[in-house]
Amino acid sequence: MRWSMALQKKCPVFVCFVGFFLLAGNLSLFAAKPLQGFSILLDPGHGGSDSGAVGPSGLKESTANLRVAKYLKLLLEADGATVSATREDDRFLSLVVRFEIAKKINPDLFVSIHHNASVKKTIENRAEIYFNSLDKGIPLKLAGNMAAGIQPREGERKTEVIPGGFFVLRNNPFPAVLTEGSYISLKPIERELKSSRALTNEAQKFRLAIRKTLTQSLLKVEVFSKKPAEVTTPFCRFLLSSSKPISGVQVGLFPSMDSSFSLARLPVMGEVYILYNTKPLSAGNYTLSGLFRGTDGSVSKMVKIPLQVKLPPKNCVVLPVAPYIPAGFEGDFPLTLVLKDGNGRINPRALPITVKWAGKSFLGITTPDGKASIALPLTGSEVGPQAVEIFGEEGIIAHCSIDVHQPNGHIILGQIFSALTRRGLEKVKIQVCESQQIQTTAGGYFFCEFPIIFRNLHLKISPPAGYVSRESWVRSEGEMVMRPIFVLDAEAPRLLGKKVGVIAPRALDSWVRPLVKGLMKCGVKVQRLAFPESSAKPEYSAVLHANSLQDIDFILSFKQEPSPILVFRHYHRGGAGKTLADSMKKLLAARSTQLDSSVQVGGDYELGHTGASCLVVGIPALLPPDSPTKLSDAFLNALENQPK
Repeated sequence: MRWSMALQKKCPVFVCFVGFFLLAGNLSLFAAKPLQGFSILLDPGHGGSDSGAVGPSGLKESTANLRVAKYLKLLLEADGATVSATREDDRFLSLVVRFEIAKKINPDLFVSIHHNASVKKTIENRAEIYFNSLDKGIPLKLAGNMAAGIQPREGERKTEVIPGGFFVLRNNPFPAVLTEGSYISLKPIERELKSSRALTNEAQKFRLAIRKTLTQSLLKVEVFSKKPAEVTTPFCRFLLSSSKPISGVQVGLFPSMDSSFSLARLPVMGEVYILYNTKPLSAGNYTLSGLFRGTDGSVSKMVKIPLQVKLPPKNCVVLPVAPYIPAGFEGDFPLTLVLKDGNGRINPRALPITVKWAGKSFLGITTPDGKASIALPLTGSEVGPQAVEIFGEEGIIAHCSIDVHQPNGHIILGQIFSALTRRGLEKVKIQVCESQQIQTTAGGYFFCEFPIIFRNLHLKISPPAGYVSRESWVRSEGEMVMRPIFVLDAEAPRLLGKKVGVIAPRALDSWVRPLVKGLMKCGVKVQRLAFPESSAKPEYSAVLHANSLQDIDFILSFKQEPSPILVFRHYHRGGAGKTLADSMKKLLAARSTQLDSSVQVGGDYELGHTGASCLVVGIPALLPPDSPTKLSDAFLNALENQPK
């Protein structure tokens, strides 16, 4: 103090200059707002009744997560960001609630904060950063920047960037990462996490990574389109603008199909572009996703646009199931309508239609696959050609004329139903008296004609996968037209239409084949998930494939392991995977299959990163030759009898 006063007396100008410099420096610190205009949502993991991991001396992960989030919130707000949190106290929030909060806030970034644990007593500490594997734009950039900022200390492992499929990642429409800052299950780490210093250091590293990502790597792209976008041609165009020149775009279309998109810059002021497809699209509902990259290495947020392609019906076909109307026939006479587009392809859309016939009209609608079964209510008094017209949204879309004349012989005009859905079954093959084979149309109708009177006609009915084949007899008393109806049972009613994904190396195909065969027989749709064996982590690709499909009900992962018995591993929270594993173990034991097995909690990547329940099967090297078939039977039985 004495020195400063003396200096002030001797050199007042110098002191004022230094004071101004210091003040300006401090002001610049407060004035610099690199994250001004950005919205960030922090998600402290766990909370309330869900404490998450617990350290050796009792520190709850939920507590450490919340404290890091609070420090990070203050730091990001100092950078000018608008920061929200899914929770600000010790309360339980379901994953769905966290997701709903994100949708309401609509943030530029979603950061879920966690700390890891291991059941192993000896493990090196490390940080893990998970990014939304379905979005390799901003999330991947941020994860890389976070990992670069967390330098491992001596004895620690390098921070790992991992493609994540956790619920809050795979379902998030916003750029999202999940951090596992360290292992709270290790005593030294737990001790550190009780101190403000360790928590603020962690928050500071995340802050710097977020700042770098949003200020240097973000390409702002705006697509001018209503949602959902509707087009009535096989080609669509989207107008967009960006904050920087765009070097390229990665486009995805779900459901996946053979599509190709290009980007063209418009010769006007600013960065304005047209995104368009170069291959025609079929009618249907899609989700178009686009990831744009700037010439400077920046990347956009994932842009998602619901897209409805409603192609006008062109050259549609309406055909009677029987080639003519038998004179005097009374009852419903079936026709099949198939919608087509301008390229001659099936037009898969639900279209309201009006059927006009004999001065009458009635309404209907095609199924989503673009087909409709139409029944003309005949009185038996019809004579001459019967004209039928089908009207759609733009007038007549199909028409036909059906003759009425005396039968050439004896006719069967039958129908086959599903006992499960009570709907007509299409594409059922019917072998008639070893002489001819016919197939059911939409609505389950079929027709055959014989020049002679029959008393007993043998039919061999072979339905699509999922239904039980049967043989039957049609008994006639000399009627000209027989109207038999058959109802087919499902092989496994609870499995019909389910979708199962399989993860396995080719070396285990002998285990996969009987499983796939059994599943398909029950009407299960089986998807062999991508498994690039040359990759260091092929399961990453398999999980990405599964999550991009979105509609898989269950996943079974096969692995060759040194264990002497079968091992079933499930996610640590149990659920459907554990229930299935326990059931399979009981079935194998009860049937004296000589297949010993155990059920364990597993840490396999695929167990925690898929939307579908997953079970890992560890396969021993030496087992009886019929083991794959026995395992397949146990899986099918357990899946069929799984609690709803």
